[in-house]
Amino acid sequence: LMVLERGIEGGRRTFANMSKYVRITASSNFGNIFSVLVASAFLPFLPMTAVQLLLLNLMNDLICTSIPWDNVDDGLLLAPRSWSTSDISRFMRLTGPVSSIFDIASFAVLFFVICPAACGGIWSELADPALRLQFVAIFQAGWFVESMLTQILALLVLRREIVAERANPPALPLMALSIAGALLALALVFTPVGAVVDFAIPPLAWLGWLAAIMVGYGLVANLAKKLYLRGS
Repeated sequence: LMVLERGIEGGRRTFANMSKYVRITASSNFGNIFSVLVASAFLPFLPMTAVQLLLLNLMNDLICTSIPWDNVDDGLLLAPRSWSTSDISRFMRLTGPVSSIFDIASFAVLFFVICPAACGGIWSELADPALRLQFVAIFQAGWFVESMLTQILALLVLRREIVAERANPPALPLMALSIAGALLALALVFTPVGAVVDFAIPPLAWLGWLAAIMVGYGLVANLAKKLYLRGS
């Protein structure tokens, strides 16, 4: 009977981590798609190229491969759970727009503050094609690293499905890949390696803005998760 108990527990753990992946991925993709639509409507250039988007998704997917080894709250193993598409949809609607809000804030800071400071003027004032290319490359690099870091932060903040007093930290594989993904994104953007995918190094002032955006996103995403859990 102990074998059966371990099998049931393993199945419930697998289901919990599978649900975690689907909910967070759906939420993140919903937010990113909305951000791209908003940016495409208002920006005079693409917020990110196809290659850059594919690279972003590849890096995020590699981090998500560690979810099957993540820790699961004990409360999720006490009883069987059913698959609910409406629950996933509600989670996506509550948490997805949060990333879009901070993406749009990032667009505004990059377009009106960071890129003009690096290129010597706002977009409409730049007549030199080389400066316009640099403007676009800095913008795309800035949003790439912001999008990557917010997706990693979303995974760490939204991974828990219940309100519990006992701490349930991320498993070592998840934490290790998250840190590696964040460092790789920063290295791509703030070193000459990023030129391979048409990035230009943003001014260091972007790091300060980036830190503020991460703190704000973490707080608001955690609030959105609590609203979701209260309605569950």
